[in-house]
Amino acid sequence: MVVVPKEEDLEVYYYLYKRLINPKKGMKSFLWTMFKAPQVWYSLYHSEYGPVGLCVVQLGRDAAAKEILEDGEVCYKIESTSTKKALLKYIGILPEHRRKGLGTKLMRSVIKGVKTEKFVAYVPEDSLPVQLFFRHCGWLATGIQHRKGREVIRFVRAGTAENEAEGPDQTTR
Repeated sequence: MVVVPKEEDLEVYYYLYKRLINPKKGMKSFLWTMFKAPQVWYSLYHSEYGPVGLCVVQLGRDAAAKEILEDGEVCYKIESTSTKKALLKYIGILPEHRRKGLGTKLMRSVIKGVKTEKFVAYVPEDSLPVQLFFRHCGWLATGIQHRKGREVIRFVRAGTAENEAEGPDQTTR
């Protein structure tokens, strides 16, 4: 069972959120982001460097999640990471710790932790280093889409039922 993080975990997530995702937002916005949907947050803590990476995975509607009403807002407490569909919303390593294998380590932990039939991620078309990272970690590019005002490449985790049904597109050969 995955539970709401302890207060000391929230401090680590908040630190990484501010460094990697949105430096302009405060704690209230961070908490709203963290609990507004059934999602799981992973952090990578290195014994020498401290907290260095963050990953956010949004689970499908079938995930075992309890709605919690807090200050008039609906939040979620995840009870299981088993779901038919999951979206990797964000993965990142602090700039000063990149190119040390830490991103791959974080990605492996996430893939091992989330049990899903369909694992999807969207990567900006103009971000070649991120595309190469996803391919290195076993993801397949399945097409280009227009999302939120920009072109993105849809990646699916290799070995899922969706990959076998669709097959790779021309961009993966």
